[in-house]
Amino acid sequence: MSGSFNNPFGKLAEARVKLPEQKPEEVARLKVQDEAAAVKAKKKELSNYTALIRIEKSGRGGKTVTVIDGLPKQELFLKDLCKKLKNRCGSGGTYLVEVPVRSGVPPGCGLVEIQGDHREFIRSYLAEQNIKTRG
Repeated sequence: MSGSFNNPFGKLAEARVKLPEQKPEEVARLKVQDEAAAVKAKKKELSNYTALIRIEKSGRGGKTVTVIDGLPKQELFLKDLCKKLKNRCGSGGTYLVEVPVRSGVPPGCGLVEIQGDHREFIRSYLAEQNIKTRG
């Protein structure tokens, strides 16, 4: 074996361009702008949904449960919303991502259940989050 070795990565080292360094303040400013854009996109996406708020008693041993239906089918969103509502209402609850098709609700929606009758509070909280409600 004689001759020169052909290194396929040799030309990459020559072509490498050094990127300009960014100051930490500039990086932080860009990060804040990206976060603001993400929040704005999330609020715009949430405004496309109409949450259906109702009370259920049947099949729950006479206990009242507030059901928020027609929410986006995103587990992280439902989990976060459920946690905030439980803390603010001072009661228990759960969220469901996979639910059967129901009348009046488009398919592929999640729901949150909060123990007790908290319709008015939940309606005002969802309005703060730019989620339309009915029921």
